[in-house]
Amino acid sequence: MPQTANPAIDKLVTQAGNLYSLPSVAVEVLQLTEQQDVDVKQLRDAIGRDPALSAKLLRVVNSSLFGLSGEVADLNQALALLGVEPLKVLVLGFSLPDGLFARMAGEPLKRYWTTSLTRAVCAKSLAPRFGGVSPDVAFLAGLLRDIGMLVMVQQLGEPYLRFLTLAADAPEELTELERQSLGFDHTQLTASLLREWKLPEALCGAVDFAAGDPLATGDPGLRPVVMLAERLSRLVLDRRLDALPDLLELGHAACGLTKQQLNDMLEPLQQQVDQLAAAMAVELSDEINLEQLIADAHRLLSTASEQYVCDELTARSDDEVAEALLAETHEVRLAMRSFLRGRAAAGELLQRAEGAHPARAHSAPKQPADMSATARARLRDTLDKVAARCRIERRELSVALLHTARPPRTESADAERELRQALAAAQDRTQPEHATRLTLDEVRVAILMPGVDRRDAVAYCNAAVEAAALGEHVRLRAGVASVTLVPNRFEVDRLIDGAAGCLNGAQVAGSTSVKSIEVY
Repeated sequence: MPQTANPAIDKLVTQAGNLYSLPSVAVEVLQLTEQQDVDVKQLRDAIGRDPALSAKLLRVVNSSLFGLSGEVADLNQALALLGVEPLKVLVLGFSLPDGLFARMAGEPLKRYWTTSLTRAVCAKSLAPRFGGVSPDVAFLAGLLRDIGMLVMVQQLGEPYLRFLTLAADAPEELTELERQSLGFDHTQLTASLLREWKLPEALCGAVDFAAGDPLATGDPGLRPVVMLAERLSRLVLDRRLDALPDLLELGHAACGLTKQQLNDMLEPLQQQVDQLAAAMAVELSDEINLEQLIADAHRLLSTASEQYVCDELTARSDDEVAEALLAETHEVRLAMRSFLRGRAAAGELLQRAEGAHPARAHSAPKQPADMSATARARLRDTLDKVAARCRIERRELSVALLHTARPPRTESADAERELRQALAAAQDRTQPEHATRLTLDEVRVAILMPGVDRRDAVAYCNAAVEAAALGEHVRLRAGVASVTLVPNRFEVDRLIDGAAGCLNGAQVAGSTSVKSIEVY
């Protein structure tokens, strides 16, 4: 296997290469088409040995995607009309190992196919505007670009799947957050896996977006086609019509794309994606009304002004989505560390610590008992004094409630030692001023943080949760409540209730991420 500079990618690719090899038909087709003189009969016979694949190919060839004048009845006719290259591309695109989809179902899987097929169709439509780029290879690159995402779902499990679900509201943040938390993104993993499968280097390099934006640098070849197709598909699927002026500017600079040409591309997009999905027997997302979104794009393209405000199209604010994503990245980081150590993912470790049955843990997570009246009174008294000082000094105040879970037969001394180590690690990483620990009961600890805002308090708790997960005897969940300015006659019970509610929210969600709230 070709080695990369990232050992995590190498291990993921090695594991994926062992578990998810290309079907034999795809391997044989690839070998036959690499020969200088392709034996068309052998190629037809190889594809014909897989009746399901043959049926898919004929359905796609007869769709509007290829625009043939008459119906193609068999593989002989398809090869004669289209040639070897398009058939090879379709075989590879339709031959993804079934195991890649084993842990992805429901709406996330529909969203994956909706995005991949839309991007593939856009890439095929854009390719002729770039000199020397095969539309069929562009289609394949657009289709395969996100298979690294599937590998990470299989290997990292629930933490990464939750991360993807949140990222559906801010997909432009996905690869950047992956790089921040893991040191690489899923497109780099895709490129490495395609190299493991010995696919052409031009295809492998075209799906790796970590090397920079080819539209900004003016790179030739396949990469800018895939990048522009990605941006176009994101604009349509995510209802980001406010980004249309930028896309037109980039498209015009890269390949002379005009408003009318883009309009002409969008016209058949719905039909082409639907036909492709039917041919591949995959379901598209119910959440996305592609027809309406394309109509919106047509409407905008027909206006004289390219300035468009689409606040009504945004279901959640950018700040809210970004905060939720940041709160989940540490779980992905934990899952990757566990994978590299050959251990269970972070969520599974937490289930063990709480004694949860794996089959029931997600649907009915164990919640912490309510705080006792005595513990609450102690916390209130201490917090009253801290709040009074923050009010006088006009400083922020945050309080975190941490729930500690221990595996069965764990000694209290071992758990306490690891808890202290986790809090010390969090202190070293985030350095909050005057953070004070208050033990409330056997499973609950409060951290009082005067002068610390909500973001920094969440960072502190994330660091503590992450550090604890590296040990053996304690797992943490946390809830944070913060107030920017403590008003006169402020009731600290509001902070306590806010932190407790966030802690319970994290517990109910089955998540090791930190939940937080701002109190006003």
